[in-house]
Amino acid sequence: MAVCPQNQDELTVDDFVIDEQTETVECCPNGCVPASSEHDAQRGRTRTVMNGSDCSACAFRRDCPVREVRGQFVLEHSAAHINTA
Repeated sequence: MAVCPQNQDELTVDDFVIDEQTETVECCPNGCVPASSEHDAQRGRTRTVMNGSDCSACAFRRDCPVREVRGQFVLEHSAAHINTA
């Protein structure tokens, strides 16, 4: 089931479902599960890679904070990003 943001023009990392304990992404605003999501405790950052097939066909693609980087759809965030989103 998709989790629709309140305003499609304002998608942020806060629109993603993030596990508070592990700081990893469980799913995107469209309800898609990432291919991987890993938290680096030393850097205080989480790197999430979404499935390209999900992102390519997503209605939120234009306004999503996930960026295509070398053929991968990547979201990087820290706890500070979540607190300010």
